[in-house]
Amino acid sequence: MSEITAKQIEHIAAWQGRVNAALDQIASIYPRDQSTGIDTMVDFCRRFKFDSLVSITLFEDRRELFEDRLIELAERGNKFVASAAMRLLVKIGSSRGYETSKLYLDCDNPHLLEGAIGLFGLSAKNEELTQLEKFLQHPNPRLREASVKVLSQRGHKGALPVFLEMLDDLRCHVRENFGRENIRGSQVRTLLGAIVGAQGEEAIPLLVEIATKDVSMRTYAIDSLLDINPLSAAPAVAHLLADRSASLVNAVLRLVVKADYRLALPLIRSLLGNSDGTVRFHALHALIDWNDTESAKAISLMAKQEAAPVLRCLAVDGLVKLKPAGCENDIALLLGDLNVQVRVAAVKGLASLRELSSDTRLALEHLAIHDESEQVRSLALPACDHESRVTQITKSDLLDDAPPVLLIPPQLVQSSTDMLAYLRDWRESLPQLAGTCPIQQMNDLDKSLGILIHALEAFE
Repeated sequence: MSEITAKQIEHIAAWQGRVNAALDQIASIYPRDQSTGIDTMVDFCRRFKFDSLVSITLFEDRRELFEDRLIELAERGNKFVASAAMRLLVKIGSSRGYETSKLYLDCDNPHLLEGAIGLFGLSAKNEELTQLEKFLQHPNPRLREASVKVLSQRGHKGALPVFLEMLDDLRCHVRENFGRENIRGSQVRTLLGAIVGAQGEEAIPLLVEIATKDVSMRTYAIDSLLDINPLSAAPAVAHLLADRSASLVNAVLRLVVKADYRLALPLIRSLLGNSDGTVRFHALHALIDWNDTESAKAISLMAKQEAAPVLRCLAVDGLVKLKPAGCENDIALLLGDLNVQVRVAAVKGLASLRELSSDTRLALEHLAIHDESEQVRSLALPACDHESRVTQITKSDLLDDAPPVLLIPPQLVQSSTDMLAYLRDWRESLPQLAGTCPIQQMNDLDKSLGILIHALEAFE
């Protein structure tokens, strides 16, 4: 057993009395007390896995007696207590409820049936699992979901044709009732998880199809693709980064980042202006992690104008990484930010630069004396210590990630301002081609426009 941590000691102290009381209530003869005790233990199971050090310390020496009591309640208690007892036996992973579960597999009560399906799935032999296939077509969606979950967890691949048929029916139902009926997320996740478990990478085409065609199920399909092979799926779904759904865009972002699919960079850069803060956060993280120097200007603007302080802080970190030789002025503007953490990020960012102007050092000296935050004052003083810096910037620092040199014909120089405006507009509009233009072609266009823009900017 691993050494117990201070946090686990805190959890044990907080839950010891509750667990003892719950076990006493479950041992009671009164159904209300029994239900209350079971509910407490279900909450305990949600917070701590039953193989965790916390649960072992509080519970393991009483586990066998506890299971005996739950089995007794499942067999003899009223229907509410019995169903709750079976669900708790499933939560703790008990394999002792086989005979108990068989008592209810043919009953009409959906609550008892749901508990019995889960309990049977933990203890039945592989050849007996076919008895649960009849519930895959049950009119109650919770029973269908419970049987799919059990058969999937047990690796019962014989049910795959039925899983696929259920998915087709669900997709049709969702399309027909779009906007009128909310989809049950757990039902979709369980079904897709079962199909992925049975098919593996063979499920990728189906998941891509759902991700691109089924509006209400797209995010679930992307999440399932994440669990299989993101690299194979990224080219087919990257265009969904231009979608208006924040949950979908965040899911696709996770996938393309995990796949290291950098052809999606033009689409990810455009997300810095997304209306959803979580999308901007994840896009900014991706651009910084991928060292995308092309996004430095947009990140600089974000550092000054972004409403969320946490994103302004992250933008400062990004500028230091992506544009160390030219970000001083942008970061120095944030020394007067109203948010303490932004000022801290600005001071740390400036402290990491090799050389500072005299104006910036004076601003840091002012913060070191007058800022209301002790943290800012303690960081500002060493940051403005010019003598501790490396004052020489090498030529290679200035040339890192520089765009290719492009010679502009003299006859175009006079109209460079208008041309720059057009090129910038075209580049910013590239995400509108998502879904109609191959991602590779879009990436090539972005690179070409970037080279032209950098070349014309050199004349301004």
